[in-house]
Amino acid sequence: AKKQAVEADQARIAKEEVETKAIASNAKAELDVVMPMLNSALAAVDKLEKGDISEVKNFTKPPALVVLTLSAVMILFNKPTDWANAKKALGAADFLSNVKNYDKDNIKDSVVRKLQKYIQDPDFKVENVLRSSKAGGALCVWVHAMNTYAEVSTTVAPKRAALKAAEKSLAEKQKALAEAEAELAVVIAKVTALGEKYDNSVGEKNRLREESEALESKLERADKLVKGLSGEYTRWQASIGTFKGMTQNAIGDSLI
Repeated sequence: AKKQAVEADQARIAKEEVETKAIASNAKAELDVVMPMLNSALAAVDKLEKGDISEVKNFTKPPALVVLTLSAVMILFNKPTDWANAKKALGAADFLSNVKNYDKDNIKDSVVRKLQKYIQDPDFKVENVLRSSKAGGALCVWVHAMNTYAEVSTTVAPKRAALKAAEKSLAEKQKALAEAEAELAVVIAKVTALGEKYDNSVGEKNRLREESEALESKLERADKLVKGLSGEYTRWQASIGTFKGMTQNAIGDSLI
């Protein structure tokens, strides 16, 4: 019964493993659609140098599309969108690092909603911004990538949650199965040991029976021998008596 229960659990968990992998594969497939765009955006940002950022920061009269781009960037960082604050952010030593390591998996819905004003602007296109600034163009690519990733993540989020729950449930069941398998192994070992002990005891019993039968056979032979010798003893006694009588008669006859 224990073995059958463990085998049933093994089959059930194997099925859950397949289902969990399917959820993970489905979620990954949806994210894979947006990953090329994201990687392209990060590559563009990665090529930026301090001089490119300084160029934007030092604009005395920044182009409108550069202002628009930096305003969108500031929304993603949840900061005031005016040019003064944008210039301040550009001057920070860790600005590019913050862009590259942006927490794209936790973009708030409120941020995405604010961003739509820029995304839907027909002029807010990479090729347009690039005409004004290399850094602005790279940051425009990045803003679009973050927006697309956030939209896809919204669709994928329930699947990620389902995957997380499935993985947790699967891990718990795998642990319980491992414990049940360990218990079953102990039971099997005990049964095997008992079987060996039984086989040994049966072997010993058979050996003792054979010895007993051999002894009984010897006893029977000895008994027959003793009984045979007893008969001979009686005859020997009779013969000795006869012989003594004959001897005495012979002596008497000789005296006469």
